[in-house]
Amino acid sequence: NFHSSLSDKDVKIWMGETTQNIFDSSTSWIQSGDLLLVYDGTVDLPKGQNLILFNLQTPYVYNGGNLIVLANRVWENVYYNSNDHFYYSETGYSYRTLNYQSDTTLINPENITQAGTLSNRVPNTIFCYTPGTALATPVVNIEILGGYILLNWQTVATAQSYYIYVSDDPYATDWGTPLIQVDNTWYSEPVIDRRFYKVVASTEPIGTIRPDPLIDRVRDTRRTRRN
Repeated sequence: NFHSSLSDKDVKIWMGETTQNIFDSSTSWIQSGDLLLVYDGTVDLPKGQNLILFNLQTPYVYNGGNLIVLANRVWENVYYNSNDHFYYSETGYSYRTLNYQSDTTLINPENITQAGTLSNRVPNTIFCYTPGTALATPVVNIEILGGYILLNWQTVATAQSYYIYVSDDPYATDWGTPLIQVDNTWYSEPVIDRRFYKVVASTEPIGTIRPDPLIDRVRDTRRTRRN
């Protein structure tokens, strides 16, 4: 509900998922480097009551976790009406939202050090999405060449990258954080004793390693062992 009419204002939006339900303190920011940049462009903010639409430039693959959104209204050396507000709703959590506003301080979303304001309010937001389709399972070949282990597989249709997981247990149910994310169809490293590998195809672009396996849009490979 704006008293002003603003055009072509720079906005950045990051998205990710977390196990947290609340922020622990006024400085417990989740930095942009731990999230995926989904929008980096301009937006019009017309006067009056309006819905503001953001078409994400980079699709976000939602995995069913607690969604977190970091929005940055890029700083500019101009003052606007302090009665320009967004509608919000109150939640049952005391520290559900963390925000920071300044007319003089330039914020670095990759390293936010300023103390923000904790609130039980969240902006009224609607997320529109398309249900995903599971990717095909990569069929992994494995061999040893000159002291190096080599994994290779055929390209999976619509996959933009592949996550490589390792474990010392071929029957592990939790493979933890991916070792690496690649955008080719091979991976190699020096031979390490008792090392098991798992490859997961993903629709996410390179540079977006996740802390957990992707569920809705990916499929695990068969477990692969080298002697």
